[in-house]
Amino acid sequence: MLNIFRQGGLMKAVMSGVVILIAAAFMLDFRGGAAAVVEECFVRVDKSCVQAKDYNFLLRLVPPQGATNKQLKETGFSALAAEALVERELLLSEARRLGIEVSEEDIDAELALGRVHFSWPVAAPLPQALFAGRQVPVTGALDPISYIRVKNTKTGEFDYEIYKRQVRGLMRMSPKEFKQLQHDEITASRVRALVTSAVRVSEAEAFAQFELARSRATVRYVEAGFSWFARVGGDISDEAAAKVAQDLVNKEWENQKSKWTEGCPLVSEVLLRFPAGAEADERGAQSVRADEVTALLKAGVPFTTVARVFSDSENARVGGELGCLTDAYGPVAKELIAAVSTLKAGGSTEPIETAQGFHVLQYHGKLAAADIETRGRRAVARGLAAEDSAKSRAKAFAQSVLSAGQTGKELGEAIEGLLESAVTVPAPDSSKARLVELLRQRADVPTLEIGSPFTATSTPAPGVKDRTAAKKIFAMEKDDTYLAEPVEGFGGWLAMQLKEKDLAKREDFEKDKTELLRNLQEQKRADAIASYVSRLRKGAKRIVISESLSKPASADDATEEEGPENSG
Repeated sequence: MLNIFRQGGLMKAVMSGVVILIAAAFMLDFRGGAAAVVEECFVRVDKSCVQAKDYNFLLRLVPPQGATNKQLKETGFSALAAEALVERELLLSEARRLGIEVSEEDIDAELALGRVHFSWPVAAPLPQALFAGRQVPVTGALDPISYIRVKNTKTGEFDYEIYKRQVRGLMRMSPKEFKQLQHDEITASRVRALVTSAVRVSEAEAFAQFELARSRATVRYVEAGFSWFARVGGDISDEAAAKVAQDLVNKEWENQKSKWTEGCPLVSEVLLRFPAGAEADERGAQSVRADEVTALLKAGVPFTTVARVFSDSENARVGGELGCLTDAYGPVAKELIAAVSTLKAGGSTEPIETAQGFHVLQYHGKLAAADIETRGRRAVARGLAAEDSAKSRAKAFAQSVLSAGQTGKELGEAIEGLLESAVTVPAPDSSKARLVELLRQRADVPTLEIGSPFTATSTPAPGVKDRTAAKKIFAMEKDDTYLAEPVEGFGGWLAMQLKEKDLAKREDFEKDKTELLRNLQEQKRADAIASYVSRLRKGAKRIVISESLSKPASADDATEEEGPENSG
């Protein structure tokens, strides 16, 4: 904090005289002021009571001119202003405990410069960022300061009358109230400064941070996606469904049992969905696919296999099993129900064109009341079994790719040798090659990819779930090295190989060392004060904020000039 009384010579003498005048004026103001009005507490922290005028001070000093109370609440300013007062009181309590005080001379010196101190939550965006809709930069260890006009434009000297008009007009406070408020704000500021004064940053620490942020690596990878492996195989039989843990089935059955009703038609589906806003050629392409679906079914390919290969519906992973076909299906439900009403159990429809796309349905009969829970729970278990099978097969595939790579094979070569054996959908030999071809043409088929450069704190490839993956890659000493285990992703398992690393250089660090040291120190200072304030908050026995801040903002809320003077 600036302390002008540590300066020597003429400047010290001049400023000392100004401060004496300010002090004298304040004394007169104290003696002549009206008796204080007792107000309700706006914020209470343990035994400390903060009145509404302190909130109104922030309301008038900080937001953009003309901001309404509604805007202040919607941006979060109102709640943060109250939090700022809570943090200030916590720091003032610490100041009393530690014996930290601010002299009259120090306060008068700040006021003579027109400097106005205020508090803002250490973990909150600075007010300028807040009103710009940004979350950074945060306040951290910064000492928020604003300025008011206190000097005569003709003489360039402090003018108490100008200062008083500013305080009364802008802050709507008496000079006595304002000076007491600044005493509290500057005291809190000194506690923040004390907490952060011990923060130090070594050059070695700064270089480690620089190296972490500037070093880059690139990987080759193959993603074995769950969606593809759900189509190309896995056991979805009744026997597999029976092995699923009953607690998982029970939980999912509670979510789905309302969809299973007595007398509903039980169906499986192949859905060839139209893209949004499909043109005639796109509809025509789906029509060709629908004809191929029909041809494969007539050639003896099981409906479950055709659904897995072709269907654009989520139930493709369970061979197209839809369960009950009811109005809950959506706008085209009536068309589909009518289409299966003439079928015998086991029969399939020709392609049915609706607004959604082409549907091919297989009918399994009507659901009897006695079978609701048995068939419904079995369908639920089949879905869980299919999901588990897809995940385990995907991981095994990724591990096989890594094993092949570790024996000297190129990743692309390793994939080619494994893809064909991964497809296990049952079909006659005459149709199998075509089905494998179609599955190999899908966008989610495992392929060799090269990722974008990444740092040790980012992700080496899209969709990586494992937060340690980047560090494992950077720990490799040689290019073209494979990870020992697959990396878990949100949509599959990834086999990864380091392509190359570009490590940060010491000479580049030396160019920006000063700025890097300063930035890292500011970051650590911010962390230190945030941790300190958090501990103080946890140690407080009572924190109460005025209910006026919890009321919803209304469209006709007043502007800041018309804000509540006594909104305790």
